Amino acid sequence: MQTVLWLLVFAVSSKLLFGSETQCGVGEECIYKQWMSWQPCTGRCGVEAQIRQRVFCCPGSLMNISAALRTLQLCTRTCKAPKYYLTEGRHCRKCINHGVLNYTARTCSCPKTYKGLCCQENIKCSDLPCKHGVCYDTTAGFRCDCESGYSGIDCSEDIAEEFELPIWLPKLEIALLAVISMTILMTMGCLCLRCCKLCGCSSTDDDDEEEERRKAKPRKNHSQIPKSKSGKSFDF
Repeated sequence: MQTVLWLLVFAVSSKLLFGSETQCGVGEECIYKQWMSWQPCTGRCGVEAQIRQRVFCCPGSLMNISAALRTLQLCTRTCKAPKYYLTEGRHCRKCINHGVLNYTARTCSCPKTYKGLCCQENIKCSDLPCKHGVCYDTTAGFRCDCESGYSGIDCSEDIAEEFELPIWLPKLEIALLAVISMTILMTMGCLCLRCCKLCGCSSTDDDDEEEERRKAKPRKNHSQIPKSKSGKSFDF
């Protein structure tokens, strides 16, 4: 690990940063500038490293020399300045798959579906991830079928009893739906009958009205007129 870090630093240090006219101002010859920001963490998991660099302002008399000849040793010897490193490196850790880095401990806090130094490995059923359920391996990792009363990706979350739906609730829903449907049908039937009565389209209403007219019609009283033996009637 340490060897890899030094190789990275040496590779970057071979391209020394010397001050240009824009980086070094008047009176800043022969000085080391401040360190730049750390570069992103690179490398495969377990051997990651990152570097940072700084600029050394060479004397103006050396700025006309080609970059291949203008070495740090030449600049520091001309300036009579100590030869410090222009590049330094350090170990780092890069978390993938939505892992969270702890900068102090340089460790990754992985989601429940990943493990490893960098959260690079999928968790499988052999890792026993399901706390209260049955585990099934999938192409993406694993899947838990939770027991009653538990939920979550690993069946570790309790479900409060008051939020559990009773077994009889679906049957009650069907019964209520049937009652509501019958009520609607009966209401529509009553409305149709009432409309027929108002519009005079009901045969029952016609029969009732005819019966009422028949009862209200006055009857004629006929007296019996006695007849004679000859068959003729006598008028009174």
